[in-house]
Amino acid sequence: MSLQTVTFDGFQIERTVAAAPGEAFRAYTDPAAKAVWFDGDGAWTLFERSLDFRPGGTEVSVSALDGGDRYGYFARFHDIADGQRIVLSYDMEMNGERLSTSLVVVEFQPAPGGTNVIYSETAVFAKDRDTVESRRDGCAWLLDQFAQYVAARRLAA
Repeated sequence: MSLQTVTFDGFQIERTVAAAPGEAFRAYTDPAAKAVWFDGDGAWTLFERSLDFRPGGTEVSVSALDGGDRYGYFARFHDIADGQRIVLSYDMEMNGERLSTSLVVVEFQPAPGGTNVIYSETAVFAKDRDTVESRRDGCAWLLDQFAQYVAARRLAA
């Protein structure tokens, strides 16, 4: 499974969540919490999920939207600064074919009213199989799901 013809691109997304940096970081990294916001709104069928959050640990999520294509997310954590930063790399696959390989930095910075979450991704995309626009849209959706999860947890507390 190699990327024959590739494009190289990146993006950055920011969201402010209504929680202190440590609380936001825990909601982002706790396996039970992440299973709620990462796996979405119930339209996805989950086949596999694991999260070993430590330097050298891995995360796997394999799912399909409405019975369609099966997407695999296979990550490795490289650096973790508790409550502040996560550095990871991941491969994204569709039906067993690699779409991209990415390097990601997620930062948690204090902000008025909570935490500014800064998600930066640089990727090598398989040409004609994935685009930076589609990945940015997907990651923005995930960060929106995360912000909604944090807000709901704070309201329930």
